[in-house]
Amino acid sequence: MGSTGSVEKSSDRTGATPGLTGGAPRADAQGRALRTRLILIVAAVCAAVWLSTLFDTVRDREATLAMAERQHDNVAGALAEQAARSLQATDLILQQAALLDPDTLSTSNARAAVPDLLRRHMSGVPQVRNLFIFDPARHLHLSTAPSSVANSDLSDRSYYIVQRDRPDVGLYVSEPFISRVTGEPTFVLSRRLPGPAFHGIVGAAVDVAYIRGLYRALDPGSDSTIELLREDGLTLASRDRGGVQNAPSAWQPALHALGGDARG
Repeated sequence: MGSTGSVEKSSDRTGATPGLTGGAPRADAQGRALRTRLILIVAAVCAAVWLSTLFDTVRDREATLAMAERQHDNVAGALAEQAARSLQATDLILQQAALLDPDTLSTSNARAAVPDLLRRHMSGVPQVRNLFIFDPARHLHLSTAPSSVANSDLSDRSYYIVQRDRPDVGLYVSEPFISRVTGEPTFVLSRRLPGPAFHGIVGAAVDVAYIRGLYRALDPGSDSTIELLREDGLTLASRDRGGVQNAPSAWQPALHALGGDARG
């Protein structure tokens, strides 16, 4: 009897073991689930931070691009306004110089003073290199250039031919060319001398180097350039290109696409 009781107690202790060993897998499973949830939470937080950073980066980039575009627009607007004022100032001295036609002056002293008066007219307009009155029919060529180089025949120049053949053209901006007076790139703004019949022109040769120097003082960025274009797209002055450009600027189609009127 005593032995039997011992066996039963021993069996009870042995029977408790399966309950203890069965709880270990459940604890391991719960630990793995907890770790998985923690990993997912960390991954979600990291993703949220990454998305927030990406959003901020995109937003900052868009703001930077918008600011740069506004700055470029402001610079372009200022340059267009400056070019318009320069052309208006040049046209004003052309209209004043047209009144100095020697045949309309009463005395020989007044006619002899015309070159000095032309120099006074152009003195406040730094972009004008030479101001002249030209009429080959009267052998008339009065100019602010030195007398040794001022008497070139200009009757083959486009600005003379256009003014001669088109009475209603008004102010005409020539194509760029190499000046026979200075040997430098230039273009000419011209008007007909007043009167019922054609008897010559008044012209102002523009200093392209002066305009280019103004443009080169600006830094629009490595992917930008500054050009002054005529209506047909010919480059009158360029920040990055010297010499005379005989083909329309590559920027002309883009300006038309943007709705710009490339008047020079």
